[in-house]
Amino acid sequence: MGTESQAPTEARATYLDVFESLYVVIAQHRNAVHADDMARALLRVDSTTRELVGLTDDANEAIYWSRPADAIVAARFDKHGVTEQSETLCQPVSDASDWVAVHGDELGLVHPRYL
Repeated sequence: MGTESQAPTEARATYLDVFESLYVVIAQHRNAVHADDMARALLRVDSTTRELVGLTDDANEAIYWSRPADAIVAARFDKHGVTEQSETLCQPVSDASDWVAVHGDELGLVHPRYL
């Protein structure tokens, strides 16, 4: 569906910038009432070992780069959080930017760190 990210293009987007971008995409595709809770849940998981890469084009799954597994994974999420179970999309991955360069157009949102 192409990258419909409302995310700022600067490399150092703030937490609020990313939150707002997630909120907009989630509200467009899912329950807008809980979009803020879902955006916060996605950002709680974003860390140095599991980086948020983006959202699928329907905003039903979050895409993360799992550094310990050297893998790009997809995980479902809701207002309560991100599921522990994830589907491995690509492995090994030493740099998520390379994966985004190939698959970014298939995502509904790409985190600004990968733009």
